Amino acid sequence: MNIKKTFGITSIVLAAALNVMPAFAVDEHNVVSGLTAVGAPLGLHGIDPVAFIDIGNRSPGSATHVATHEGVAYYFASEKNMLTFKKNPDLYVPQNGGFCTF
Repeated sequence: MNIKKTFGITSIVLAAALNVMPAFAVDEHNVVSGLTAVGAPLGLHGIDPVAFIDIGNRSPGSATHVATHEGVAYYFASEKNMLTFKKNPDLYVPQNGGFCTF
C-alpha cells in the first residue's frame, strides 16, 4: 500500500471516531428515561439530594421545586432544599454520575 492511501484511510477512520465521541456524553449520568417539564432527564429517581445527604433521609422531591445541573433535573421536597442545592450542587450530585463504582 502506498503511504498516501494509508494516510487517507487513517484520516477517515480518525475523523469518524472523533465525530462519534460526543455521543458518549449522554451516558455520563444515571437518569430516568424521558424528560421532565424543564426539558432535562430526572436524576435520583426524584429523590431530594439535599435531604438524602444532609439528613440521610430518602425524601421524595416534587416537580414544584426543581433545579438542573449538568443537564440533569433534580426534584426537591422544599424550596429551601432547592436553594441549598443551587449554592453548591457539586456537594449534592451523585458521585460517578449516579452509577455504581463497581
